[in-house]
Amino acid sequence: MVSDKVELITVKKNNPNYILPVWFGEIDDNNDIITSKDRFLLVFVNKGTGIIKIGDQKRIFTSPCVFCLNEKETIELEKSKDFNSKVFYFHPSFINSIFTLENIKGQKEGLTMSDIRDLHWLDSFIKRKENYIGIYTMGPATTKHIESILNNIKNQMEIQSDGYWPCRTRSYFLELLFILERLYNSIDTMEEVVLDNIPDDINKIILYLHNNYQKKITIKDLSNTFHMNRTTLNNRFSEATGSTVMTYLIKLRVKLAALMLKDTMISISEIIERIGISDTSHFGRIFKKHMGCSPTEYRKLNSRFY
Repeated sequence: MVSDKVELITVKKNNPNYILPVWFGEIDDNNDIITSKDRFLLVFVNKGTGIIKIGDQKRIFTSPCVFCLNEKETIELEKSKDFNSKVFYFHPSFINSIFTLENIKGQKEGLTMSDIRDLHWLDSFIKRKENYIGIYTMGPATTKHIESILNNIKNQMEIQSDGYWPCRTRSYFLELLFILERLYNSIDTMEEVVLDNIPDDINKIILYLHNNYQKKITIKDLSNTFHMNRTTLNNRFSEATGSTVMTYLIKLRVKLAALMLKDTMISISEIIERIGISDTSHFGRIFKKHMGCSPTEYRKLNSRFY
């Protein structure tokens, strides 16, 4: 939903003439996510699963994840379960006072080299790639860090304990943008299923897989749950996504395992249990097939803890 009626600003308590072009809030299943024609929007989804439509593109999402949208993009929750999120609206001038919605794009007239360096902080909101439409998934450590920063931002904006709260709010947000820059520069290259034009009953199966990957799932289970015989289910799923149901589930589990290997130091055995696989040797084989190396090697190559 796009709105020009909601004032997405924060006013200084002891000086109503001092206005900060930012706003913090929380959204759940009972509320729409509002976009604005003059604000960028960060949505941190800390709970829930669903299908989201950004512009004319649909994607499945599973918490924890972050949506980064610019002022021209719209967002709509088409389906969601137990959805809860923190939202932060900001004008680009909050990053650099010279930034406008016009000069940060195109020829970037009037911007110095220093301004252009600052502009890279907004890559997650402005730039789009074939495999990135503004959505990041994250491991537990990054999730915890982002949530902590957002809580600090919320506290600064609500309490306004002294005259430095606008500066502290901005410093916390820059810290958050630093994390987003790292995510943008290391966007996961594993395939994502584009949900545009996929039949609703197949979308429901995809949503089920994302919500239950930690459990044992068989074709028989899915056939019973969605009242479709196994052959029809597999054929229709393959036609819609280009992948069989079980191959899709394996890729999903491998992707989640890779996130935890990279962003945590929890044991591989615990990771395997959390993604719904019981056989260590089987996990090792499928992980190497999809990622090109063993789980241990992947962690050594990619973990920030090494």
